Amino acid sequence: MQLSRFSTGTYNSKDVKTQISAGWFDWFCRETSLAGKTPSLYRVLQRISTSPRLNLATMYAFFKNNCPAVGSLYDSISICDLATGDVLFWIAPSVGYGPDKGKAQVFSVKESTDAPAASGRLKDVVNWFVPAKSVAATLRPKMPADPFAAMKKVYNEAGIDLHDVPPGMQSGVNKLVKEVIRLRTQVAGR
Repeated sequence: MQLSRFSTGTYNSKDVKTQISAGWFDWFCRETSLAGKTPSLYRVLQRISTSPRLNLATMYAFFKNNCPAVGSLYDSISICDLATGDVLFWIAPSVGYGPDKGKAQVFSVKESTDAPAASGRLKDVVNWFVPAKSVAATLRPKMPADPFAAMKKVYNEAGIDLHDVPPGMQSGVNKLVKEVIRLRTQVAGR
């Protein structure tokens, strides 16, 4: 996605060409308003950029300022497949119409339902992409509380006495043992 260019200030200029290169596709607001909207939409993209649902190398985003028949203007972000141009995710940080007015929403084409994948506060949408720390911690394999005790246990199970390992091979044996521990904790976490 275009995040690195945003971070370097490439899209700071208020001229329309710069804002189009930032990702603006369509708008009903004044052109002079686009530059003020761009940073908040990019902040949403930055917050979800670590999501396992996204691949920054194969996706891009564009922005739209929507004008519903009844309601207020509101902005949306579409995240698309770079190869096909197909929209994969549609995000509204604040919907501008109907009973969901003011709510943040995300729709996922993959889940293709008429209901949003997440709706409520922007934090709820972000958490749908990137689980909250408490949830993410349960998804990540944990290292043992005492990694040295875990290493010693693996050495003992393999019948290896560290003192018998030649000095030039200790580094390789330690790497192998650490990999065994990593795999065990990953399997245990499933």
